[in-house]
Amino acid sequence: MGIGGATARKLASEGTKVFIADIDDTAAATNVDRITQTGGTPYRRFAEADIARMVNETVDQWARLGILVQNTFGVIDGVSII
Repeated sequence: MGIGGATARKLASEGTKVFIADIDDTAAATNVDRITQTGGTPYRRFAEADIARMVNETVDQWARLGILVQNTFGVIDGVSII
């Protein structure tokens, strides 16, 4: 919902299909809803450790991957997690 979400929403607003992968499925669903409401085309997946699998799934979904934004940051119980 932070920088990654804003980046996805901006790209979607310009016509880019976006694949949302997040460890917070509720936040991902909220972002997908926001993108869909503005006419964007999102696809959502719970973030996994297997990045190659997520890239392959994106290619399977849309036949190509044009841009990859890897934005990982979080705070759990007051501790930064990257």
